[in-house]
This record gives sequence, C-alpha cells and structure tokens, in this order.
Amino acid sequence: MGAWGGIGGPSCRRIHGSDREGWCRAIRYVTSIKDPGYAGLAKAAGNPGSTQETVLDGVPLLEAAIHSGLPVTRVLWNEDEAPDGYMGALVGLLAGADVMSASRHLLHRIGISQVPPKCVFSVTIPVARVDAAGMPAAMADAGDAVVLYGVSDPMNVGVILRHAEAFGYCAVFAGDAAGPRGRQAVRSSTGSALRVRLYEYGGGPEGLIAGLRGAGYAACASSAHGGVELSGAALGARHAIIVGNETHGLGKGLREAADMDVRIAMAPGGAHSLNVGVAASIMMYVGYTNASGR
Repeated sequence: MGAWGGIGGPSCRRIHGSDREGWCRAIRYVTSIKDPGYAGLAKAAGNPGSTQETVLDGVPLLEAAIHSGLPVTRVLWNEDEAPDGYMGALVGLLAGADVMSASRHLLHRIGISQVPPKCVFSVTIPVARVDAAGMPAAMADAGDAVVLYGVSDPMNVGVILRHAEAFGYCAVFAGDAAGPRGRQAVRSSTGSALRVRLYEYGGGPEGLIAGLRGAGYAACASSAHGGVELSGAALGARHAIIVGNETHGLGKGLREAADMDVRIAMAPGGAHSLNVGVAASIMMYVGYTNASGR
C-alpha cells in the first residue's frame, strides 16, 4: 500500500509517530492515474480555466489557503513527506476534502512543477463579479482599491496582488487582466491572491469610473507622462489606483474620466517608463504612507 498505507504499521509510526496514527486513516494512498480524485486533480491542472479550481503546489500556499478559509477540494501529498505536527493539524480542518498520498512519479505527472513538490492541491478562489450599479453595495466595507486594467503578464499581476495586501489595498479589480486566480499569478503573489478580495468588472472604462465614484472612491489613473506628479498628489481618504497594460498603459478616455491622472517622476534621459508592477507598488506605498502618516 505504500509508505502511508497499513494503518498502525511500522511505516505509519515511522512517519507520523505513534500518537498520530489517525492521519493514516484520513489519507488514502493512490496508485493509479485512473483514481477519481487523482484524475480530477490532473484534469484541473492540465486544463486551467476548465473548472473554477486552481491547482497549486507547496506547503506555504496550502497553509495560506486553509488559513483564508478557502474551499480546498483535493490534496495530494508526496508519500515521502508527511503533514505531521502543525500542518497535520491544519489538514485536519479540511472537512470534505479528498486527502491523498502518492509516489513522486505520480506527483510529477500532475505537471505543475519540474521537481515533485511536497504536495499538490486544488482550491476555489472566489471572485465577486459586479457591475457599476452593484459596486456601492459590494464594496461598502472594502478599503482602498487597485484596478488592473489590461495587465497581461501573470507575474506582474501576482506582484501587484502581493503589494496590494502589504499596503492595505485589499480590494483588487482584475476584470480583463491576466487571471489573478491562475497558478503563475498566485505563485508570484506568494499567497496574497488567496487573501485579498478579488472583484471582476466586465464593462467599459466609463462605467468602471462611475461605479468607483458611486462606491465612494476617487479614481486615480497612472500615467507614464502627463498628469500630477505622485509626490504632490492628494490621493484621498478612499481611492482606487488604476494601472494599465504593460505596453500601452491606460487609454486616454479612461485617464480623462478619472478624478486624477498621476505620474511617477523619473530621472531625465533614462527609462521611458516603469514596469507596471513597480509603478503600482510605488503608488500604493505612497497612498499607504500618506493615509497612515508614516
């Protein structure tokens, strides 16, 4: 039955300790790719977007998902690694999850990392879909926001999500950006994607600005050139920073519709613009320090 089989057997005691034999009862050993739980995990991993689940790997992300109370549906552990101690207790909180173990070979077949990880799991990351009319109610208790309008690189999306959490911008709109629930974005966010509040808006820029205003936000659009210099900008007590596509930035119509068009000062004769993840992070840092008086 493999290293985790044989309830109460020598392997179980060796990995878990004699006081943790309950884990052997909770974890079932998988030997075939046709196992329904394994097959479901492999399908979700191989066809991102085919289900509402995101397949991730590694103990830190699993820990973040559990602490955030997100629905983890399947967990596949490397048979050479054991969820003992602290992580064992956390995994015990996964009511209804299919918790499995398998060989390194079967973990590697899932295909989401070059080196077989300690664990692979599937989780549903919620996204609230809102229109302009629904924003005031949906965001009534949300803090400052950041809007990703056309950001196409999931690595940039993840960096922005990470820094949004760090600076208190825990409402993130990513309607037409690269999927904030995708594996690359979540990894790049180092788990912040599992903790911030994600919103999706599918309308045009005018409706987006109107919706933000209706929810009490001042819309602050980022610009590579024109507009108010960030160090002198009054972002407001409740504001939404809007950043655009890596190549084209924000369209003129959206920048003109916003309450403020903001640029970041750069050395003359140097780079033409900043990476969108860097620019968003600088703007969020300034907004955070202004609000906190730091």
